Amino acid sequence: MPGTADVNTCSGCHDGVFAKWQGTPSKHGQVSCVMCHQQHGQIPDCRECHAEPHNKKQLEMFPNCLTCHIDVHDLPVKKK
Repeated sequence: MPGTADVNTCSGCHDGVFAKWQGTPSKHGQVSCVMCHQQHGQIPDCRECHAEPHNKKQLEMFPNCLTCHIDVHDLPVKKK
């Protein structure tokens, strides 16, 4: 899968993920699939873009993003 694939190309096979992504209120709903998945099937490391989204103590307790963010395609929006 080329790194320039359109989201509609991805949605052809990944329709469930596409529907979640399309409805997410976070900024992730505004980017294309290839922003995170440069190659087909690649599972990105969120920390490549989000160096320290949480404090050090929290990252020590929960080193894997998916511990709390169970579905990366349907992320909650931080309440301010």
